Amino acid sequence: MKDRGFTLIELLVVIAIIGVLSSVILVSLNTVRSKARDAQRQSDITEVNKAVQLYYDDNGSYPSTGGMNTVYMDPGCKTATAPDQVTSDWVPGLVAGKYIAALPKDPLPTDVVAGYKSGGACYMYSSDGKYYILSAWSTVENPITAGGLFSHAGYREANWNVQDATYLCNYPNSDLPQRYQHSYTISNEPCS
Repeated sequence: MKDRGFTLIELLVVIAIIGVLSSVILVSLNTVRSKARDAQRQSDITEVNKAVQLYYDDNGSYPSTGGMNTVYMDPGCKTATAPDQVTSDWVPGLVAGKYIAALPKDPLPTDVVAGYKSGGACYMYSSDGKYYILSAWSTVENPITAGGLFSHAGYREANWNVQDATYLCNYPNSDLPQRYQHSYTISNEPCS
């Protein structure tokens, strides 16, 4: 009785099958991870909005950044153009006032979403006390087009040299609607 091993071809076929299976698993795992980060972003923005509403109930105004043209961004943002600020207190007064234990940061602050390369892809907030915009701006990995936290309220990108710090209701720049699709936003500012 002869001991018989595997041939080289049989080993190569098995290795190829393992390689294909591991590639499929990695792709599926990356999709699940991106959806989990998006779920975290939705949860974060919803929880911060609840804290903003509690602040309003107690104070009669929303936490102010000094105006709608001043955007505060979480520390995951890499760049800001004055008067905007990157700060851990990106919604002023919520933590100090005990409305929320800590302000969240984007789970994957890469500053590049959907092929865009800008310094503004993170959690953002702006308010004049009467109106506010709260957003996971241009960070959502799986695009949305309607419902839920989809909104046409958003922020300007400094490299476009536009004077107004808020873009509302389908700003006519051709690629901006894609930024809305990659953002979770809550706002009470009326579109005009």
